[in-house]
Amino acid sequence: SFAPTVLTYEPTAADERLPCTMAEIWTGADIQIFEHQPDTTIMQSVHTVDLEEDDLRPGSEAQALLKFDLASIAGCGEVVSAELSFCTLDNSFAEVSGTKMLVDWGESDTWNSLGGGCAGVSDHIAQNASFEFTPGDFTKVTVDVTADVQGWHDGSINSGWCLRAKSTDGWDYKTLHNDDCKPTLTVFFAPR
Repeated sequence: SFAPTVLTYEPTAADERLPCTMAEIWTGADIQIFEHQPDTTIMQSVHTVDLEEDDLRPGSEAQALLKFDLASIAGCGEVVSAELSFCTLDNSFAEVSGTKMLVDWGESDTWNSLGGGCAGVSDHIAQNASFEFTPGDFTKVTVDVTADVQGWHDGSINSGWCLRAKSTDGWDYKTLHNDDCKPTLTVFFAPR
């Protein structure tokens, strides 16, 4: 379930809200699914994204799905820019990609319920990645997600992103279930 979203705004003398200028969102859904545990969903404070989560077990890809609750920004103006920030927890030089999901999913979905992970069925995921990055070591990573957020803000279905590693050098990040340094979506709006 979604928790309230914090919106930044300035009250006027009449105690009315000015048009939105910026929102920081850190509420939504964040799950991890595994190829070698195809009927299991994990929701914990740290998730691993890895082409082979268990080096001794071929075919053990670990993926994560992440989406934010955008209901509180529905009345805001045009999206000027949007950034997604992650806190990484390990030294990883694997390229990680985030690809827009095209079907809705929930916190009870699994590798099998999605038809073979988030990319198991070709029409479940966009053809091209929305963002790619190399995490490095214990850093905060920020990526541009303006096009996706603008589309969702304009009415497309918000099914978030599938996070995948392109090698066996896995990446750990703090999730929405963590008490600090959660993934954060920061959205800036054009003044009306």
